Amino acid sequence: MKILYITNRLDVGGIETNIVRLAQEFTRRGHTILVASGKGTLVPEVEAAGARHLAVDINLRNPSQILGTIKELSCILSGEQPDIVHIFSASTAILVWLARLQMRVAFRR
Repeated sequence: MKILYITNRLDVGGIETNIVRLAQEFTRRGHTILVASGKGTLVPEVEAAGARHLAVDINLRNPSQILGTIKELSCILSGEQPDIVHIFSASTAILVWLARLQMRVAFRR
C-alpha cells in the first residue's frame, strides 16, 4: 500500500515525531511511505526511516504562493496515486481539497 502523509513542515514536534515513527513502522511492514511537507529538521529522519520526502512549500501566510502549492499538491496526488492520504493540518487539508478539485476539472477537459 502507498501511504502519503502531508504536513506543513517537518520540524521537531509531536506530529512530526509521529510521522517519523509511522514511516518506520509502515516501511518495516512493506508499505511505501511518502511525506509531503516543507523542509525541516526531521527530513533526514523521515528518509532514514525509508520514506520518500516530497518538498512542498506549504505557506498559508503568503497568499501569492497558495495557487502554486495547490498545483504542487495536485501533481503529487495525480503522479503518486496514493492509496491513503493522511493530512496532519486542518489548514493544509483545505489546500489538498482544492488540489483534488483542480484534478477533477483538469480530468474533464
